[in-house]
Amino acid sequence: MFAKETTEQPNQKSNEDWIKQLKPFWKEFRKLQTEFNKTVMSLELKMKNEIGDSDIEFAFADGECFGIGFGSFNEKNKTIGLFHDTYLEGEYSP
Repeated sequence: MFAKETTEQPNQKSNEDWIKQLKPFWKEFRKLQTEFNKTVMSLELKMKNEIGDSDIEFAFADGECFGIGFGSFNEKNKTIGLFHDTYLEGEYSP
């Protein structure tokens, strides 16, 4: 159950005030995110061409890249799996 909206206190902002203040930051974030995604897609395409496998891609969770793996699970890819960042950065070896 959601709490009812109450009357504003003298120093309390309304949702509209918050949205008005946050919109410029959201707009800037979306612009940066779009540029980042284009850069990642370009690098991914380069990787696919040089590796020779069109199914390999960067793996993301919660906005963070945690490795490189294959986009689909099939006979070829089930034995290869995912290469985690800790291996790719040299912290651990397979």
